[in-house]
This record gives sequence, structure tokens and C-alpha cells, in this order.
Amino acid sequence: MITATISFNSDFHIGSGIGKAGYIDSLFVKDGQGNPTIPGQTLKGVTRDSCIRIANSLEVEHCISNKNKKHCCNCIICRIFGRASRPSKYLFSPAHLKTAVDDEKYPVRKRTGIDRETGTAKENALFSTEVAPCNLEFEFTIKPKPPYQLDELEVTLLKASILWTREIGGNRRRGLGHCTMTITEPAINKAVFKEELERLRDFNKDVEGTDV
Repeated sequence: MITATISFNSDFHIGSGIGKAGYIDSLFVKDGQGNPTIPGQTLKGVTRDSCIRIANSLEVEHCISNKNKKHCCNCIICRIFGRASRPSKYLFSPAHLKTAVDDEKYPVRKRTGIDRETGTAKENALFSTEVAPCNLEFEFTIKPKPPYQLDELEVTLLKASILWTREIGGNRRRGLGHCTMTITEPAINKAVFKEELERLRDFNKDVEGTDV
């Protein structure tokens, strides 16, 4: 199992898909205690994006880089995250606050929609978004679903993607969602991790290999 911490360096927003009539257009996702939380699917999505970028930089073959989307394959990205006809091997837990905060500490940001043609503010286009304040810390885990076991190369790519990720959530172009991720378990030894990345670089499995 991988345990990781997310430390936010800016306010951030993870939309719940609902608002508060007449006040807030987009409310933050919260858990049963009213504390902000980050869904596992959100974490899976940003981790997948980072995994693809790292695999590209290490020249590790995968079906996304080859635009081979016609069938399920055995590339490392599909093995970790699955695809339409293949379930993911790993379960991403929601990220929960390490320390609870009060509702009144959640600021609301307002922004105006911009007309792309004129570059001026649109009429009747004022949006409000509930954000969580910076300096909050969250913790989440990644573990294999039964009957799967942790795979060394897959775990190496997952760990690298966690350390790579620097942004989460919506309105990132407006300065929200800047973060730092660290791995608390298993402990990272820099020399050993460098060797693991080298082994991953040497990994070049045929994306049309047999399913495992």
C-alpha cells in the first residue's frame, strides 16, 4: 500500500456539482462531518495524467502514446488504471483532512466570465465558487484490489507520479489548486528510488501483450 500526503500551497476547489441557490454556484466536496475531501476518482485522474507524462519522458511504451485505443491492452498505464473494458487494479481512497477545520473558514471566490471575442466581461456572468483555504493537509492511500498484488514497476510509476503532481482541482489557471505531494509509506530512499526509475526506463513491454 502507498500512503501519501497532499499539502496545498494555495486555495483550491474540488467541485461537488451542486451549489447554494442565490449565493454559491459551486460548493466544495465535503465528507459526512462537513470537512472538505478529495474524491478517489479525482486523485486517480490526476495521478493517471502524471503517470502518462512520466512514461513518455522515460520512453516507456503504452497504448495512449501509440493512440491504440481499439482494444484492451497490457501496457503499464492500462494495468494500473484500467480502461472501458478492463477494471483498474488499484483502489484510490478519498483524501481526508489530517486536521478538521470550521465551515466559516471556507472562503468564497467570485469571478466574471470573459467574452473571448471582445475580451470584456460578459453580462450576467458572475460566478461564485467555494474554496478550501491553503495550508491544509490531506492523506490518501493507493492499494491493489483483490486478488491483485503490488507490482514493483507499477508502484515505481505511481510513486513518481505522486511526487510529480503539483496541481489538483478546478480553476487552476486562476491560481487555485497548487500543491505538494509526499509519500509517507513506504519510505523513499533517494538512491534506491533512482535505481527503480532506471529499471522502469528499461521496461518496454509490448502494449499488445497478453493480459495478466
